[in-house]
Amino acid sequence: QATRGVQRGAASVKRRKGRGFTVLAGVADARFGRDARGYSDRVRAAAALFRRFDVLLQERTALTYSDLLFRADVEVRRLPALRDELRRRFLHCSVDEYQDTDIAQHRFLQAVFGESLESVMAVGDVRQSIYAFRGAHPENMEEFAALPNCVHFRLTESRRSRQEILDFAHRVIS
Repeated sequence: QATRGVQRGAASVKRRKGRGFTVLAGVADARFGRDARGYSDRVRAAAALFRRFDVLLQERTALTYSDLLFRADVEVRRLPALRDELRRRFLHCSVDEYQDTDIAQHRFLQAVFGESLESVMAVGDVRQSIYAFRGAHPENMEEFAALPNCVHFRLTESRRSRQEILDFAHRVIS
């Protein structure tokens, strides 16, 4: 019975795919059902922890970094006067380690500076992305580089490391 429920769920996801959803993985076997039941206590404990965390945030009228980004993005998109004021006050923006930005950060920059991001300078290297565990989307750097008015400058000199370290790193990466 658990397997049929998983299969129905997978079929449901596939039906929604045409409405903007992407299927990342699909598993519909009996082992998955057994494993899922085995993790149910942990899932319930994690859910209780998150509910408590949300209550504490509300009690303290606090927001997480994700909440701040989401709300700022929504307001900038909802209020053209706010967007225009931000563009007037901040003519340019520089973002270092752009390969470690997440989708919400990228969207917020687009909300403030426009889809073309013409007044944004991004510095980064997709090969050095280290924050995937927290949602970094290195593809943001590639999407930025593909923008029509993007000008590329290759940085070939490091002020942080001696040449022998850089040579070794390039041999490892290549």
